[in-house]
Amino acid sequence: MLPGAVALALGGAVGMGMDSPVQRHVLKKGAQLFTEPEFLLGRFIMCWMWSMVLFIPLWMLFGGRVLVANPGVFWGAMLVWFIANIIIQTSNLFAARYADVSLTLPYQAATPGILTAAVFLIGERPSTWGYIGIFTIAIGTYIHGRLGCGSFWAYFVPLWRLLFLPANYHSLDAGAQEKVRNERKGVRLAFLSAFCGTFGLLGEGMMARHGNPAFGFSMGMVLLTLFSVVWYSVMRRIAGRAASQGTARGLSLAPLRERIVLYRKWLVLGGFFLAIAGFLPMIANRIAPIAYIGTLKRLAIPIGVFASARWFHERVPPGRWITTAIITTGAMILVLDGTPAKVVDLIDQLFSHSVVP
Repeated sequence: MLPGAVALALGGAVGMGMDSPVQRHVLKKGAQLFTEPEFLLGRFIMCWMWSMVLFIPLWMLFGGRVLVANPGVFWGAMLVWFIANIIIQTSNLFAARYADVSLTLPYQAATPGILTAAVFLIGERPSTWGYIGIFTIAIGTYIHGRLGCGSFWAYFVPLWRLLFLPANYHSLDAGAQEKVRNERKGVRLAFLSAFCGTFGLLGEGMMARHGNPAFGFSMGMVLLTLFSVVWYSVMRRIAGRAASQGTARGLSLAPLRERIVLYRKWLVLGGFFLAIAGFLPMIANRIAPIAYIGTLKRLAIPIGVFASARWFHERVPPGRWITTAIITTGAMILVLDGTPAKVVDLIDQLFSHSVVP
């Protein structure tokens, strides 16, 4: 793989990793600085501005030509990327509300794992490294989802973290019970984000192959911003109606204008990290296989966990450090397996031949 592609993918991993603790800091339940619709709209606007000010001019100076021009595939891929990212972004926001980064972020390793496992659908088989990588991710995720379960039998129950609460749940006080319920919600949302990330990865790569990545990313951000405007407007209307009827619930926040003045740096940082997490890997997809770039982005997992502990003072239990290392190792092993690229190439060829340029 070319060094430039590796550098771009690592830059995207830094953005993705740093974005997670920022979201957790802004949206943590009981200490929210913004509501989810407010933060989503603010960071999308800032992301789009970063793209206009910095990334698109850089692309115009140093970017190359379109690799395989096919407008039909390009716009179709943008639609897939847009729909997937609606679910990814909203899931990540609510996961950040309910659970720590060290609990939810490692599940993002499921994205390259799902893509590798998908080779079975086209009659292929992973290489030895592919099997090792999938097995390592599965083992790390399995153990990660059972830390603190309080029951030996939980290790024999599939999807335990998604379905069940700790064995000692009923002996916990009300605050501890709410915490473990919130963690279960966060894990469920993290799994949903990782699953949809597979489709986002495919859409991102095909946009980069069949059109201008700078244009694709900026137009995609415009669509996501429009979605966030609609969501914010609807939620604001609902909140206003509830306030007028005296049925408003939840955390009482200061007026939005005041909070923007006080906490605007988090909107700026959130937009910047989101921009580099999306834009840099999209360029890397032009010079390296999509599956490899998506796998290298999983280095965001240790980056995000480290940043949460170091700069955002999140307490990370020793067991989570270990499972984070295992899961990340499995994701990196998948770089040595060439079979995920076959899924991407098959889908690319299928759409390229069925859609007239």
